Amino acid sequence: MYRNREFRIFIGLQILIGCIAIGLSLLLPNFTSFIVIVLAVVMIVSFMVFTKKAVPSY
Repeated sequence: MYRNREFRIFIGLQILIGCIAIGLSLLLPNFTSFIVIVLAVVMIVSFMVFTKKAVPSY
């Protein structure tokens, strides 16, 4: 599974998004709930984009 290039890019992107969200929540503690909601939406959208890209359409 880790040999797949798209999967490695997807995991790297998810880790990067998570690190950015952690950094923002530490810098802006009053907006942590908003950051978590945005993080969830961004991760779902990125999952959908990579799934659409990885699955061939017939």
